[in-house]
Parts: sequence; C-alpha cells; structure tokens
Amino acid sequence: MTSDAKSVEDLQGLAREGIMGATVLLTTNIASTGLAAINSILIARALGPHGYGQYTLALTSTQIMLLATGLGLPSAITYYASKQTATRDMAAAVKTLEKTMLITIVNAAAAMLLGAFLVPLIMRSLLEAEEATRAALIALPTVLMIPVINVYTSFFIGVGKTEYSGATNTAREALRLAVLSVLTATAALTLNRATSIYTATYTVATCIAISLATRITRNAGDKQTKEKPPGARELLAYGFPFYVAGILAGLLGIYQNTLMARKASEAELAGLRASMNIITALSILSSPIYSMALPIFSKTTSKATIQKIHRLAQGLSAALLIPITLYFIVESQALLRFFYGEKYIVYQDYLAILSLTNLTVLLGSGLIGGALAGTGKPWRANSITIAELASFLATSALLSKTMGPIGIVASVTVSRWIASIYAYLLARKTIGISIDPVINAKVVAASLASITIVAATHKAVPQSAPAVLTLAVTGATLLATYIPIVSALKPFRDIEVDFLLLSIEGKGPVYAIAKTLSSIYKKIPRIKR
Repeated sequence: MTSDAKSVEDLQGLAREGIMGATVLLTTNIASTGLAAINSILIARALGPHGYGQYTLALTSTQIMLLATGLGLPSAITYYASKQTATRDMAAAVKTLEKTMLITIVNAAAAMLLGAFLVPLIMRSLLEAEEATRAALIALPTVLMIPVINVYTSFFIGVGKTEYSGATNTAREALRLAVLSVLTATAALTLNRATSIYTATYTVATCIAISLATRITRNAGDKQTKEKPPGARELLAYGFPFYVAGILAGLLGIYQNTLMARKASEAELAGLRASMNIITALSILSSPIYSMALPIFSKTTSKATIQKIHRLAQGLSAALLIPITLYFIVESQALLRFFYGEKYIVYQDYLAILSLTNLTVLLGSGLIGGALAGTGKPWRANSITIAELASFLATSALLSKTMGPIGIVASVTVSRWIASIYAYLLARKTIGISIDPVINAKVVAASLASITIVAATHKAVPQSAPAVLTLAVTGATLLATYIPIVSALKPFRDIEVDFLLLSIEGKGPVYAIAKTLSSIYKKIPRIKR
C-alpha cells in the first residue's frame, strides 16, 4: 500500500469514527437535551419567575463548589483512552480509568464536605438568597456525583462507546421528567422538592454509569498492557489546563448570574436563564461534532489530516447551525411564549442576542479547541476560555452601566465572539487550521435568503395565532426553502460528499439517509463560483 493510499485510508477511518460517534451523540443529545428543556419548562412554569430564579441561585451555589472538583480529568481520560484504544491496549485504558476515578472521588468528596459549611455562607452573602439555603444544601451531594459521571462519560467517548455516554444523560432526564410530571400535574412542586428531584436523578445516573463502565472493563482488567499507562502526575499535568479553564468557565457563569441578581430582579435572572435554556437546543447540533474532536484529533499526528478533518467538520456544522440560529432570532418571542408562557415574552431581546453566540461556529472555536488539545497543546486550547472570561469582565463592566440587564446579556455574546476570533488566529498560527471562505459565504447566503422568506411568512400569520402554529408554519418554511437553496449553491464539492459517504458506507440508516441526501444534492444544477 502506498503512503498516499494509507493516508486516505487513515483519514476515512477517522472520519467514519467521527461521523458515527457524532451521529450517536446527536441522537442521544436530542433526547437528553429535549427532556432537560421540558424539565426546566415544567419547573419554571410551576415555580414562576421568582421561584425559578431562586432555584437557579440554589444550583449556582453547588456550581461554585464544583469549581474545586474535576481537575481536568475528564479531558485527560478521553485523550489517553482514545490513544490507548487506537493501539488496541484496552487494559491500559482500564488502568487509566481506575487511577482517574480514585483521584476524582477523593477530591470531590472533600469538596462536598467543605460545601456543607460554605454553601449557607454563599447563599447568604454572595448570592443574597438566604431563603433558598435549604434547597442548595439538598443539591449538595451532586458535587460528588457530577465529577464522577463526567469521568465515566468521557471515558466512554474515548473508548468509542459514545452510546453509553448519551444513555447515562438521557436516563437521568427521563426519570426527572417522570417525577416532575406527577408533581406539576398535582400542583405539588415546591422549590425544595425540585432540588430533591435534581439530586435523586443524578444518583441514579451515577449508578447507571458505573454499571455501563463495568460492562466495558470486565474482560480487560487482568490483561497485560502493551505500554505503561500514564501515572497520576501525567493525568493531572494534561488535565490541569482544562481544570483552570473549567474554573474560569464556571466563574464566568456564576459571575453572570450574580451580576444579573445584583443589577436586575430575580424575574430578569429567570428571563436570562430561560433564554439560555432555549439556545441550548442549538448546541445539540454542534456539540456532538465538538465532543468527537478531542478523541479524533488525538489519534493522528499528521497536520494535513488534522486540517482536512477540521475543514469538513467546520463546514458541516456551519451548514446546520447558521440557518437555525437566524430562525431563533426571528422567532424569539414565539419560542419564549411557546415554552415558558406569556410572562416570559418580555425577554425576547435576551434570546435574540444570545442566539448570536452560536454564529461563532463560522470560526469553529469548539473544533479548534479539540484540535489543539488533541495535538498535545491543552494550555493553548484553554487560553480560549481565558480570552472569553477577560472579554466578558471588560464588556460587562461597560455595557451593564450604560444598558442595564440587557447589557449583561449582550456582553455574553460579545465576549464569545472575541474569544472565537482569538481562537481562529491562534489555530492558524500553531497548526495551520483555516476556514474555507467559499463554503461559509455560500452557507451564509443560503441562510439569509431562506430566513428572509421565513420572516415574510411570519408576518402573514395572524398575531392572535397560537405560538405552536406560528412555529410550525415558519419552521416548515425554513426546511422547505433552505435545503433547496443551499443545495443549489453547492457549498461542498462533490468529491467531499463522496468521501463522507465512503466513510460511512454500509452503516445502516445513517448511510441510507446520507446517500439519499447526496443524490438529491448532486441532481440540483451547480451555480458557478
């Protein structure tokens, strides 16, 4: 086999793994995120803006304690497990998991015990929500369980069992929905009961993750490893940059909530949280691609392969997200009314502004982070988070004074864009990654053309029409117009479409759907560049 043929074969193998893994994650993310959205809606409707604001603050106190956990080990286990399974050394992956889990449990247990003393102080002094202290203490055990689950789910992704990762989260949200449905139907949901359900479902998810991990490791634990697994020092050294980034990201979210709590009412904080919950729906399309970035990039040392994988993934994620992001902006009021009720539609500007954060997919900062981390540059990968935090601190200080609460919301979007621009420039310099301007220009053009038709359709729907009818009509319009327009513009070359098909050839429904779409794509006349 020639080196060129081997290179193509290796690229096809990586693409196949990435596509199948991303497809599984997409399916389970749709299920788990959809269920989580329903759960948040049930809680928000039952407790009202004031009660939901208290619920948010109670969970914020546990998020503060979670900053002391993790140590970046979920990223480390994905990195090392993916490398070890690439060389078929499953025994080494199991030993790495055992080491990682021991460190995680000891660290998280200490943080939970410390939280028993600090959480009341946090609720009283920092968050100024002393009446929700009991709810915060009820949620405290998740400070132990969440880091454990994160390590297990990251291990599943590293060893190619992405379905196990998704199953853990989906089961948790399904159980939560079942209990919440009963309590909200009988008007029996209270703040303390809501946090009790939150804790109980994480307990069940922990048990599920342990059971699934046991299934994977049962037959590999006693085998000899081909290479010496990384020690605790190596795991922590690789994970530490992610730990720093995790702390900064956690601090960023906490600071956003506390800034809103101090500058605005609890109802406005609830409006921000409701808007963020809705745009989470957009992440179910992009996060599978980003989640698979680290293990895929970890398995190659070829800069050319890294660049090709990034180019394909970035273009595909842009084609998915850009039109939907614009749709969320146009239908911000209808979305809030449909999911959260009339009381929340005053926050439509929050949702419209926050939706713009998803357009950072044009630069692909999530993929860039995965590429940098997968090529052994975790500090550079996580400098993106530092850039976002610094940008938010600067912009929020300015915009909150001049614009009030909506200035804080705008700062979230502005800081995300600044961080993404920085990430793109960093990646160009270090690993030669770049975006294809032709692909992105065509995707943007198709999206703008389609969303213009959607906006016109929206105006034709009577204002008195139910939100569900408005969303159904405009959503159908988006699908009916965008797919033909983007196909006619042909942002991807036929050879790229053929390559993607080859990567998943014979893989059941995924292949059948992709083959059908590609045949339609190729039949539409090409518009010259």
